[in-house]
Amino acid sequence: MDEMVNIFGSFASCSIYTDSYFLKGPLLDGQNAEEISRAVAIDASSKGFYSIAGPLGEFCSDVPDSWHDYGVLLVPIEVGILEVIKRFKVGSHIGLPPEEVYQELEEIEREIGLAPFFADQAGIKLTLSRVPDYSDVSMIMRNLISIEAMEDEMSAKDYIVKNRVIHLWWD
Repeated sequence: MDEMVNIFGSFASCSIYTDSYFLKGPLLDGQNAEEISRAVAIDASSKGFYSIAGPLGEFCSDVPDSWHDYGVLLVPIEVGILEVIKRFKVGSHIGLPPEEVYQELEEIEREIGLAPFFADQAGIKLTLSRVPDYSDVSMIMRNLISIEAMEDEMSAKDYIVKNRVIHLWWD
C-alpha cells in the first residue's frame, strides 16, 4: 500500500479494491483523471502497473453505484490490454465486442508495446513504448480502423509520431 501512495504522491491517497486494482478517485472528470494518469504513468510502469483514467464503476464491481465518475486506476501490467478493454467495456458504446477492439491493437502491442492511459466505453488511448519509425507507422496504420479521433488537427500518421499515442474512439 505504501508503494501505491508513493506513486500517487501529492495527488491523493489511494485504496485497494477488487482484484488488487488500486484507484484514485472518484469525482474526477475525464480530462483531470487523464492528466493524473499520465503524470504518474512512468512511476507506475516501473512498479509493474498501467495507470489508467476511466469510469471507476465500469472497472470495479464492488464500488458504490455513485462511483461512475472518473478516477485513476493502477492495473497490474500482467492483466494485459485485452482484459483492460473488457473491464472498461471499450467499444461497447457502439456494440463492439472487446476482441474486435483488441484486434486493432494486437500486432502493435506485440511489435512496439502499448500502455493504456485512458479507457471508457467510447474509446481508449495508449502510449507507444518507443518512438515509431516509418515501418512502425505503416504497420500501425494497416491495423487501425478507428482513427478519426487522431485526425482533428493533423493526419493520423503525424498524430502518432508527434504524440507517441494511439487514440481509438467510436461515436
